[in-house]
Amino acid sequence: VGVAASAWRSRETPREHPRVNAAEARLTGRPPETRPADHLPLLAIARSRNVLLLCGVLVTGGCAVQVLAAWYATYLERELGVANVTSGWLNGLLMAGGALGCLLGGWLADRAIATFPDRRRARSLVGAAAVGLAALAMTAGALVTAPGWKSLCFMGVFFGVHLHLAAWWGTNSDVSGRHTAAVFGFVNSVGGFAVTAVQILVGSLDRGHWNQLFGLLAIGLGVGGVSRSGGDAGGARTAGRPPPGARRGAIDG
Repeated sequence: VGVAASAWRSRETPREHPRVNAAEARLTGRPPETRPADHLPLLAIARSRNVLLLCGVLVTGGCAVQVLAAWYATYLERELGVANVTSGWLNGLLMAGGALGCLLGGWLADRAIATFPDRRRARSLVGAAAVGLAALAMTAGALVTAPGWKSLCFMGVFFGVHLHLAAWWGTNSDVSGRHTAAVFGFVNSVGGFAVTAVQILVGSLDRGHWNQLFGLLAIGLGVGGVSRSGGDAGGARTAGRPPPGARRGAIDG
């Protein structure tokens, strides 16, 4: 119902909304003229170093978060003997870490861009530091045994992964140019397939190797942090020329 109501009330430009008066319409001005891209550079998207690096950090961070979200309560109950209600509260700590990371991540990404003149390095710094924090937290969680401390460590994993998202979205928008929707869809699809595969893999593992699994996820997050430091919105342009006035990205000509 909410989506339907939003679609019914939303407009492409403020001038089209029935509640916008003449003074407001003058302030917003006329929308820029645009035209659809003549083609979608699928090969350029799939071969772009920037897009592949963004895929890398999404895959590693998404696998870590989704494995914990799906299996951590089971681990607490079956391996550590935690009661059902208690495991729910401890698992909730992880989700709270993700929420806090999202709230702080947008502010931090804006502050980094305002502080550092190089947009690419500012977003890369935020992203790499946040994912690196998640890798350290996952490593600590694999080493400790007490359920409370382990949950706090994994809360740090959720916090770090979600802390980097605003900077990741900004880099993705810079890289994709006028193909933003297509690149977002491509990268998220790669992440979705990876998360599906890792869930099947975890379901088939011997339950005596949980901490080894957590260690592998920590290594993956470390690789993701390195990937996050490498995206370059000003890199080589490999696709067709955008129309006049259109936003250019690293896959645009």
